Amino acid sequence: MRIRRPAIAAAIAVAVALPLLGAAPSQAAAGDAPEFRFVDCAAPAGGDGTVESPLNTLEQVNALELSAGDHVFFKRGSTCDGSLQPQGSGAAGNPVVIDAYGDADAEKPHIRGGGVEEAVLLHNQEYWELRNLQISNIDADPAQRYKHERRGVVIALEDFGQGDYYRVVGLDIHDVYGQGKKDLGGSGGIQLEVYANADESKRKKTWFNDVVIEDNSVENVNRSGINMSTAWKCRPENGWDGCPPADRQKLVWTPTTGLVIRGNTVKNVGGDGIVIQMNRDALVEYNTVSDVANRANGSNAGVWAWNADGTVFQYNEVFDVKRLPDNNDGNAFDADYGTTGTVFQYNYSHDNAGGMMLYCGCGGLSTKVTFRYNVSENDRNRLNFVAGGTENAFYNNTIIAPDAANFVINNTNGNGTSMLMANNLFIASKDVADQSQNNTGANAIQWRNNAFSGPVSGWPASSDSVTFADRLALAAGEGMDRFKIRDERLAGKGIPIAEPGTRDLFGNAVPSSCRPDIGAFQFSGAADDCGVRAATIVAGAEREVPVAALTTYRVTSATGAVSVVNPKNVTTVPGAAGGAVFPTTMDATTVKLTCAPGEDCTDVRMIVVQNLGIDPSFESASNSPWGNWNTNRATDHLISGAKALRINGLGSSEQRVISVLPNTDYTLRGWAASTDGRPVQVGLKNFDGNQTPGDPNQKQEFVSVTGAEMTQVSVPFNSGNSTVLNIYCYRPQAGGSGYCDDITLTSDVDQTRAALQPAATTAREGQNATFFASFVGVDRGNVSWQQDVGGTWTDVPGSVGPALTREAVALDADGARFRAVVHGTGGVVASEPATLTVAPALAAASVTTGPADLKVDEGADARFAVTFAGNPAPAVQWQRSVAVDSGERAADAGGWQDVEGATGAELMLTAVPADLDGVQYRAVVTNAFGAVVSDPATLSVSAAVTTPGGPGDGDTDGGAPGIGGTGGDSGSSAAGDDSTLAATGGTVSAVLIGFAVALLIGGTVLVRRRRATAVELE
Repeated sequence: MRIRRPAIAAAIAVAVALPLLGAAPSQAAAGDAPEFRFVDCAAPAGGDGTVESPLNTLEQVNALELSAGDHVFFKRGSTCDGSLQPQGSGAAGNPVVIDAYGDADAEKPHIRGGGVEEAVLLHNQEYWELRNLQISNIDADPAQRYKHERRGVVIALEDFGQGDYYRVVGLDIHDVYGQGKKDLGGSGGIQLEVYANADESKRKKTWFNDVVIEDNSVENVNRSGINMSTAWKCRPENGWDGCPPADRQKLVWTPTTGLVIRGNTVKNVGGDGIVIQMNRDALVEYNTVSDVANRANGSNAGVWAWNADGTVFQYNEVFDVKRLPDNNDGNAFDADYGTTGTVFQYNYSHDNAGGMMLYCGCGGLSTKVTFRYNVSENDRNRLNFVAGGTENAFYNNTIIAPDAANFVINNTNGNGTSMLMANNLFIASKDVADQSQNNTGANAIQWRNNAFSGPVSGWPASSDSVTFADRLALAAGEGMDRFKIRDERLAGKGIPIAEPGTRDLFGNAVPSSCRPDIGAFQFSGAADDCGVRAATIVAGAEREVPVAALTTYRVTSATGAVSVVNPKNVTTVPGAAGGAVFPTTMDATTVKLTCAPGEDCTDVRMIVVQNLGIDPSFESASNSPWGNWNTNRATDHLISGAKALRINGLGSSEQRVISVLPNTDYTLRGWAASTDGRPVQVGLKNFDGNQTPGDPNQKQEFVSVTGAEMTQVSVPFNSGNSTVLNIYCYRPQAGGSGYCDDITLTSDVDQTRAALQPAATTAREGQNATFFASFVGVDRGNVSWQQDVGGTWTDVPGSVGPALTREAVALDADGARFRAVVHGTGGVVASEPATLTVAPALAAASVTTGPADLKVDEGADARFAVTFAGNPAPAVQWQRSVAVDSGERAADAGGWQDVEGATGAELMLTAVPADLDGVQYRAVVTNAFGAVVSDPATLSVSAAVTTPGGPGDGDTDGGAPGIGGTGGDSGSSAAGDDSTLAATGGTVSAVLIGFAVALLIGGTVLVRRRRATAVELE
């Protein structure tokens, strides 16, 4: 039950689909035209690479030095043995393209590795497209399978810098039986790899940018389906995994950017399905993953991330993930360690042996994971494996438990997890179990406003839950529509938690300040006026407003001074940087906004701001980004939540903040107290460890508190050149105790902006075009997209996430402009617009209208014309029939010769003589994909009538007439005869007799029948 992609307005009608091969080339200088080469490994001999004389081995292809705009076409139905390792790179807007041609009903051309390390390899190359190939890599000897490094497609960089633009589209990768190793040098279907030279002096920081892996099939593969890795991975957030001390400052984390993995089918895989590693803001959507982790390869899952930030997983279906005895996971999804800001939304998980979701801060940190508006149906044994994480939120999901007793909702261990479980709909017919309250010294899992449906026992204890004994029925309909469960007992019973701009599984708007419905379907509307927007609070008065959990707010006013009083009766006053800033915890409900006496508070606003710190209220007892030197969690001196930090004598707790913008004004705020009058410092620094005296690049600022009462302090600073900071609470002396709570790090002004602007994109007619953008300055931001429609920016329906894909773009979309938008602290923030350029599809030469028979008088002029089409633009050569020994014309005996100089769309014959009566003319139209000929046209010449006694009486000169021609092209579709070119000895190429052009894109074929065609394009 694959999750359907939304209808895309830019899609072209099937009936008029044209061939698409590669990205559109930019205008090349004279003499720099791209080359088109053809490969048919079934051809008896290797040729020069033309469609008439194709190459026939991979060695010949690998010897080519390809450059910008070049295309290599493999013939459908053919098989090439060995390893495809083409050379060269394309350029921006002009990639190198490998694609298929030939009979649309034949199989994709097969690159059969047969037991090589890589069936297809690109190494230190960029601006490439790989399209429409079949790829396998299986050892002929069964005894050698699963023992060696075997990969399908590998794109590798080493000391290259930024590698740009890769498209891997429409590949069928199967039967790649490699060893169980993963990551660098690991076996799998599709691998992205970045290496570093062993000689440190030759190293260059290297990463991928602008990668789309789309609409591929990966089947019968070991170990990984789609995976990636890099030597540049070292940072403390991943626990320095794989990074010995000598490498930690030499191979620092360098993520891939602009990665999109969409529309792929991955099944029957020995290990993981799709893994995102060392990436920033990747998008993984509309993939179907099944029957993975089916070999003894250790712990594996379906779709997941490790050591990556800001990954969005959406609209994926994952099912039948195995959980063999050596596999501790077996989940559909996983936010593993070294990740932060991961979002899972709108996914469908079912029938997985290890459950739906794994939280694995089990070797490093896994923080700020958002899991919302997903569906689990019949996942077995457990729903979540909770094995470590901080400030995570699992909300508004719909869970249909299996028809088996003791289904465990949260299967926990002692790694330490803080997580909010809110607004979820659980439906069960057998008793369930939950371990959320196990290991409470390490775990803090809070249940709020969930709905439990079914005549069962074992539901988690929660005073604000909605429980009913009847088992809710699924909705009428098929597919995902079954989960549009509508019951008034669910309406408006959730707590606000989603940020502005969030939508539900079905695209409905979700309230961010008012109460949402419970479950993945927001059916009761989305009124969202419960917050404070441009309000007035009179002097001395107060107003109670709801707040979302796990959110940081700033309260401002145009006049007067507004303070915030939380449920613990703690008051936060406006700071020097403007506004009162406060975080909320998992138990957040409401706050009171109080206007100080003396002046009315006007234009009062409470807005969500980004807090760069994680777990500001120290709710995570362990496995937290806050370090631990003589510290523990306390339940006294609380500002919010259930815990505060206690420093026992000399000690500190420090957090590394990795998302600081350079040259930006920030304010560090926090609450602190001391039991013995010795100072407790709230501060920041841009270095690790102790400060080096006299080092001008090291910066440290702090404020000390010596009082026994919790006091809020502020540390304003400018980040300068720093992009990483350490924030801390530090007691520099032994003796008593110190306390800290509610530490926030926020920018003084709205810093929401596009960190990666969408780039102008070029695509051929009928292909997909992808735009990518990422934002900074906003937490869990919902990126959506708009199109400029007649000067008005209009929402693109169904667009959500850091990438926008326009499917099967049409020529009339050329020049369209798109931009990404997100809800920032001050409202909607937009990226710069990016323009789509759509170039005509590549097409074989074709004759649209052939020349017509002509009747003229002797001595008059005769004009023949042909209209034609093709891309690249075809050349035209006119031919005339010639007599043979028997006196027959070409129409009977096949003799033709070129008409010298006649190379335009028109053939003009002046003052035609009588002996041209019965001569036939035709046009030969040629481009890189071959030649077609028009039907012949016959010239009939009537002899001149001689007036007796008139002037000029005499014989007519029988010489050749004058000839002229003009160029032009138009129309579409091929026509012509497959005949010998008598004057040149050449042959008009006809790859498929009986077809003019069969043009395939996305399974759609357009066929015009005539007597000959040049070539059939994928």
